[in-house]
Amino acid sequence: MRIITTLLLCCCTQLAANAKENWYLGAHVGYGITTIASKEDKSSSSWLKYVQTYKPNAGIALGYAFKQPLGLHTIELGFDYVTIGQKYVGSSKSRVSDLSAQTNLTYLRIPVKLSFSLPRILNMTPLVTVGGYYGYLLDAKDEMTAKSYLSQVNDVNYRVHNKSYYNEFTAQYKVEGTMTDPYFNKNDIGVLLGIGLEKRFSKHFVMNAGINISYGLTNNENESSSLHTTQRNRYFNPSFFIVRAQRPPSHNIMYTFNVGVSYFPFHRHKEE
Repeated sequence: MRIITTLLLCCCTQLAANAKENWYLGAHVGYGITTIASKEDKSSSSWLKYVQTYKPNAGIALGYAFKQPLGLHTIELGFDYVTIGQKYVGSSKSRVSDLSAQTNLTYLRIPVKLSFSLPRILNMTPLVTVGGYYGYLLDAKDEMTAKSYLSQVNDVNYRVHNKSYYNEFTAQYKVEGTMTDPYFNKNDIGVLLGIGLEKRFSKHFVMNAGINISYGLTNNENESSSLHTTQRNRYFNPSFFIVRAQRPPSHNIMYTFNVGVSYFPFHRHKEE
């Protein structure tokens, strides 16, 4: 990621010396389907059933627009606020039919994007976007509930609380602890792909809309993380509840629809 950022900054420095009119500031908002499922979760033998999770995203960007009508159109460095979620419920194959699990991961993403323009349609420019991103985990929460217990992981903190119908036993069935390492990996690296349309409304403003897909290459969960308990019951084995830590690698996936606007403060030259 450092190499990509360094090359981008060098490129931007050279471009700035040639044509400041083509620099722009961008902003966008989006909404779409997110998932962090592993291959095991997707298998037909899984005892959990998926529930689609929809999450918003937003971001800002600094970019440079080229003047040619076809080919390389823009190069862009962004800063995005992204939430990725996944929800599961107990399926008919589950031994705990009332089980429900929810994971929410919030990232600061720094994407680097290249957009390529195609021949215009109805005075709009079709675009194909490719790129990559680095994401830093800002907040994480993993929660699993069933009729008899509640299991929560919030970054490095872990808690299990038995919700027994017999109140006199409730206090006995508690487990609290700290993970030796963060439960979720702080860093995420992935690739981006998108298609969309761009419409110029004035010499200063351009609007765009499109469908984007991102795929994380990094395992979300920290395989080296283990539990150090600070409170537990001798009849209660906490390792049973860290079932998600033993899963195959899971990855961030997003399918989103985004709308954005670009502002050219120094006036954009007409395309040649």
